[in-house]
Amino acid sequence: MTYSIVIDRPIYPEWMDYSASLFLKGMSFAKAKVKMEKFLLNSNVKSPYTRRKSKSIVLNVWFKPQNEIELQQIKSKLLTANQQEKNELYFQLLRKQYPFFEDVCKTISRLEKVSEVVKTSDISRRIYEIWGETPSIKSSLTKSIRTYRLFKAVMNVENNNPN
Repeated sequence: MTYSIVIDRPIYPEWMDYSASLFLKGMSFAKAKVKMEKFLLNSNVKSPYTRRKSKSIVLNVWFKPQNEIELQQIKSKLLTANQQEKNELYFQLLRKQYPFFEDVCKTISRLEKVSEVVKTSDISRRIYEIWGETPSIKSSLTKSIRTYRLFKAVMNVENNNPN
């Protein structure tokens, strides 16, 4: 089985939450795809292309995991987790599923340790050193940074931390 290594659409925490609910209900992949399609359409994702790509990214985390054992461990945690804990687990799952996203997160984390302000240009430079500077990497990088910020914003608000 081949796996996508990049996130080429921004992924919202609520999308992961909904896809997790489908997985935890024991829904089949085919039925989850239909439900996720409707959910994304109702979430104002108008483009069929964007819905298809977004649906693939979030459902692959649950239905085509790179590490089945880790997924089962996280699944058991999700059953009793509060929303903050769930968002942190979703973030971890995205990092484990998509190696490019993991590298983006590590890069941002390292840069945050040495500077209060992390510039996109610094992130880009470091990622291009690892992955190369191709059009698809450039596009995926912006989507991955957006996803990182969406999840960090939710987790920081839930922790009552404005940063």
